[in-house]
Amino acid sequence: MERPETVVVYARSEPDNGLEAVSGIHEQQSACSAAATRLGAHVVASFVDVGYGGHTLDRPGLKHLMGWLDYPGQELPDYVAVVTPDRLAERERDLMRVYAELGRRGIRILIAETDAVVEVHVPDPSATPRMRAQPDRERVGDAEIDLTGSVDQTESLIDVIRDAVMEAGHGGVVPDWGARAIARLLANAQDGGPSALHHFAATGQILPIPLVDELAACMDSPTLTGFERDIIACLGLYLKDLSRRERLAIESSYSDATKALIMERGPAYAAFLTLPDVTEETAPELFFEAHVGSFESVEHLVDRVVDDLELDEYRGTDPSGGLTIDAARVVDLAMERWDIVSYGDHLYAFEK
Repeated sequence: MERPETVVVYARSEPDNGLEAVSGIHEQQSACSAAATRLGAHVVASFVDVGYGGHTLDRPGLKHLMGWLDYPGQELPDYVAVVTPDRLAERERDLMRVYAELGRRGIRILIAETDAVVEVHVPDPSATPRMRAQPDRERVGDAEIDLTGSVDQTESLIDVIRDAVMEAGHGGVVPDWGARAIARLLANAQDGGPSALHHFAATGQILPIPLVDELAACMDSPTLTGFERDIIACLGLYLKDLSRRERLAIESSYSDATKALIMERGPAYAAFLTLPDVTEETAPELFFEAHVGSFESVEHLVDRVVDDLELDEYRGTDPSGGLTIDAARVVDLAMERWDIVSYGDHLYAFEK
């Protein structure tokens, strides 16, 4: 008889929420248990962090979970369930790190709010994708498209992408399924491990800053083909259009007074309103004190951080003697200090 699939639940509540922190944990656990039931799996353990922020991975409940997974003789679960990904980590790079740790153990992530399953494949360096064994549950038929990266379907993905481009027409925006197929093809061409491209392809959820960084890195590849350049442009246009539509939907829900303030103070004020702890009532008083700056690109953000904080240790030289900057470390530092919002065509930074 086949062993039923198993789920471990992780829940986290924010600090300073009083009794709501405990009730929030119970609500998350119930939602994850319900998602496990819908999946036909059962819960075998639960780990919690009551009153801990998601800006750090140094949390006792999360540490206990990872330690439990590595306990000698412990049978690994099939899934770790959370209500939303930000329960694991609020920073994109921390989330990718947790995903990688679970993926290395062959564990999938169940997102209870949407019933989405994230499956991260950390490649075996001694084997190519074609050499790795594929469990029956990871095999798909010839007419199906796998967006998790489990199956090598390069030619099928290219066919789907071409269909999406044809449907969009000249200068049009590819549909959601086409954008995710593009992300899957580009993610497959990377060195492996967790990435924002993989995350979008597998779940449909967008991590804006890492995704833009990865597309820029793809464009800088010395082996970039004309087809890859075209589909990167298609995905970039899709992301820009999606951001525009989301922005319009959000702004249409505001009161007339808030709409007037957006017109007066500009898109930075609209970006500020998207922060989870900001409301239409508190934003007018907090905005000017919190607003750090607006940036056209990640590169401009990095330059500002390095110049303002005089981070000489993040500077280096390339073989030709030119100045280089460890951009990834600088962005990590900026996200520890600031809330960074991707809104429209710019990035906006606000003091936490």
